[in-house]
Amino acid sequence: IRSGFTRLGGVVRGIGGAMRRSLFGMTAAAGALAFAFKKVADEGSVLSDMSVQTGVSVKKLVVMQEALRRAGAPIADTSRMLSMFAANMQEAIHKGGMAREALEEMLRISIADIAGKPLDEQFMMVLEKIRDMGDELPMLEMAMENLFGARMGFGVLRLAKDLDANMKAAAKSAESHAEFMDENATELDQVADA
Repeated sequence: IRSGFTRLGGVVRGIGGAMRRSLFGMTAAAGALAFAFKKVADEGSVLSDMSVQTGVSVKKLVVMQEALRRAGAPIADTSRMLSMFAANMQEAIHKGGMAREALEEMLRISIADIAGKPLDEQFMMVLEKIRDMGDELPMLEMAMENLFGARMGFGVLRLAKDLDANMKAAAKSAESHAEFMDENATELDQVADA
């Protein structure tokens, strides 16, 4: 009888060890899932806030981010890059400064033409000008720095070189993610802010 209980005890300890190992795996998986959900909620929150600030739909913002990502901008920097561009455009239109100089003198885009347009159209106007003028633009690097920031301007130049193909690929690549974020950004913003 004693040897039977000894074997039974060994089996129970083995089952207990297996349960602890599987519980550890399940806990790790639950933690990873919670982390992933938090990242999605944070992204939705940033996009919702940016949409309110710029008047551009979340869907269009996601496509713009994807275009920048495909041009080599780190995904973590694309929201900051678009925010910087939006702030610089407002400064150029209302106050002048280096951003206005970049638009009018370096890119030859008039403030009258670009003012009043939504951010996504301003973004495309700048990219189309770069594409159309190519290497003819004097001090192009400085213009990009004044509009997008020092680290980000190079990615914008790559995006502009083959603009139509890059934007088409970005729209296709980001389609389902853009729709999901557009439909759920407000709710994700509320979750992230809670």
